Amino acid sequence: MIRTLTNLKKNITSKQEARLLTRIRIAAELLQNTDDQEIKKRYFQLRSKYSNDTHRQELLIEHHALVSEVIRRTLNIQPFNSQLLAGIYLKDGNIVEMKTGEGKTLAAVFAACFHAQNHKGVHVLTFNDYLSERDANWTKPVYDFLEYTVGYVSEKSNKKDRKRAYGCDITYVTAREAGFDFLRDDMVYFAKDKVHRGFNVAIIDEADSILIDEARVPLVISKNSVGEDENLKKISEIVSNLESDEDFEPNPETNQIYLTEKGQELIQERLGIENLYIQKYIRILNSVNLSLHAHFLLRRDDDYIIRDGKVEQIDRFTGRIADRRRWPDGLQAAIEAKEQLEINPGTQLLGSIALRNFLEKYSFISGMTGTALSSKKELKEFYGLEVIALPTEKPLIRKDLPDMIFKSKTQKDAAIIDEVIKTNKTGQPVLVGTESVEESERITTLLQEKGLHVNLLNAKIDAEEARIISQAGKLNSITISTAMAGRGTDIKLGDDNIEEYNQVASLGGLYVIGTYRHESKRIDDQLRGRAGRQGDPGKSRFFISLEDDLLSNFGIDDLLPKNIQHNAATSLGHPIVLKTVDRVQKKVEEQNYKIRKTLNTYAEILENQRKLFQENREDILINGYQPINKIGTHAQRSDLAREFSEEEIDDFFRIVALLTMDDQWSMHLHLANEVRESIHLSSLAKLSPSNEFSKIMAEAFIEMMNGLDEHIEQSILEKVLDKEGRTQLMDLLSNPSSTYTELITDQPFGEWMELLFVPSLGTDFKLAKLFFWPILSIFKKKNSTPT
Repeated sequence: MIRTLTNLKKNITSKQEARLLTRIRIAAELLQNTDDQEIKKRYFQLRSKYSNDTHRQELLIEHHALVSEVIRRTLNIQPFNSQLLAGIYLKDGNIVEMKTGEGKTLAAVFAACFHAQNHKGVHVLTFNDYLSERDANWTKPVYDFLEYTVGYVSEKSNKKDRKRAYGCDITYVTAREAGFDFLRDDMVYFAKDKVHRGFNVAIIDEADSILIDEARVPLVISKNSVGEDENLKKISEIVSNLESDEDFEPNPETNQIYLTEKGQELIQERLGIENLYIQKYIRILNSVNLSLHAHFLLRRDDDYIIRDGKVEQIDRFTGRIADRRRWPDGLQAAIEAKEQLEINPGTQLLGSIALRNFLEKYSFISGMTGTALSSKKELKEFYGLEVIALPTEKPLIRKDLPDMIFKSKTQKDAAIIDEVIKTNKTGQPVLVGTESVEESERITTLLQEKGLHVNLLNAKIDAEEARIISQAGKLNSITISTAMAGRGTDIKLGDDNIEEYNQVASLGGLYVIGTYRHESKRIDDQLRGRAGRQGDPGKSRFFISLEDDLLSNFGIDDLLPKNIQHNAATSLGHPIVLKTVDRVQKKVEEQNYKIRKTLNTYAEILENQRKLFQENREDILINGYQPINKIGTHAQRSDLAREFSEEEIDDFFRIVALLTMDDQWSMHLHLANEVRESIHLSSLAKLSPSNEFSKIMAEAFIEMMNGLDEHIEQSILEKVLDKEGRTQLMDLLSNPSSTYTELITDQPFGEWMELLFVPSLGTDFKLAKLFFWPILSIFKKKNSTPT
């Protein structure tokens, strides 16, 4: 007898897998002559067994056989063995690695149906809105047959549609949109206004991108507030005329930038101030550093684009526009000043949660992706999830050729153009994956100048994404695209034309060319994976240069042996060079892992506080606010009672209490951001930054919670018992909130502050103390505050 399935694949041998699949196949085949009503009857009988033993193997075999047959009848698709296996492992809470084109969307249906039996809801978390709508509609016939309700949520969904979708048995929604709705639910004034009904099961598509790459992006909810520093435009104009190395020194490797002594003097002279680094001018210094970062570390058509007069951030993992994402701490305004655009109003932070902490709300999670094995350790450490790699249904015959390495970007570009022209003459389709919008447009222009027709896909041309990607496998096709993660559209050779398919296959299938190495090998593999789907032929090759940011920022020249440096023209294909490139990429991966780990430490502290705070808020939301003492004068209370019913007064009290709590939490989050920005400086006093952050925020949280009743009662006095206050309260409630995300690290401006204060790096420590000492004194004062 095969052992019961658990979370660990090591408990299932390949022979056991084969026996299990055989039993499911046989059971499904026996159902083929059964009428629809009998299939439904058996499935409903199965549902009654779910709560008794969710891991019993007989139940699993019967369930997957029934769902497999329903898929065959409704979608006219016979699920692969790999999809059946994936459905088993997804059902048991694993990350399943399935190569591109192996049918992850269908595999998720098995697990979604299985867990939907408990009627508590299953969320299939997709990578973008397009996939949420597409996958929900495509799989709907299966769910309809089994009498499961299915819905989807997109950015454009209204509150009514969201509530209806989350009330379905199975809901397709992006992880970010589900997280935003969670934050909004934390701020409602009536319990009935919540859209979520709970967090039961999440099945995550493109799991590595969401759990690892997107984990650095906290979800933030905000509302319009005061404008940014008016000096920013003037400072931006001054900074734009600074000269690199003379006036400032950039270090792209650590994302740092700081003024030289000459640059400091120049800015002081033009602003008419005596010393930029005294406490009096700390806000101006902050604006200067924001402007330096915006002008010299963030690039237009690489990090962002300008569209319709607005700065739109480009997601470096997907190449798409990052919806409603802003840079934090005034950096967004600095970019707007740099681009001479209108500086938008600032925002008041209302709520925030790290994506990882949000996903922990679910009782059960699993996921699927084409590339997870290289992040196996991190997925286990951060989420407790095992990674299981499934073999492809057909053998993978794609040829992954060794990298071509060049001394300069110019030489690399020329080689790419020659390779594309040579390949296109044969009719073989080519997909070129580029690093940025700017590079995609440059390569496209170079090819067009050679008389070639090119299909361009980047953040500026994202509306036609599905059409462009779907046609990338056609005869003679040349497609230039930015990052390919989470595209969700298969590239089929010949675009479903059998005759053309055979022609393309005879030419070697799709040829994928990468123009640079990514910060993670996973992302490289995602690009390679666009070729060779479902046993198709294909090949991939990366063209890189020693001037590429990934390599030059980490000083690859210094890592290469002298004999290779002296004979670069003939030695760049040497195995040592290829190994060195791999070492650099590995170093960057490790650095990003440390950043994520640090962010998790800080996020965990705030998340524990948020949970305690929300317990108190939820109590008031459900039970109302009952003040300990009577508030206001007898005359004020009498006036209120004459104008409003007791129920209305209770509502006023509850709403004002909740509003006040939200304001207090907002200030607490702003304090956390300020402390986090500068906490690493505490290491200079031989203190642990994470410990100091924990101490400061613990004291602040206790102080906030102890003072809540006093603040609430004062707000009731001002906003409920006062007629003018009640009018202002109505205006306040009508101010809509907006949501956005921020891409942050524990040091948003790299390590420029540390560089400023560390003498070993060649800076003036006497000068540094003038700026650092007031900040250090904050830590000392807070640490000496009696508890």
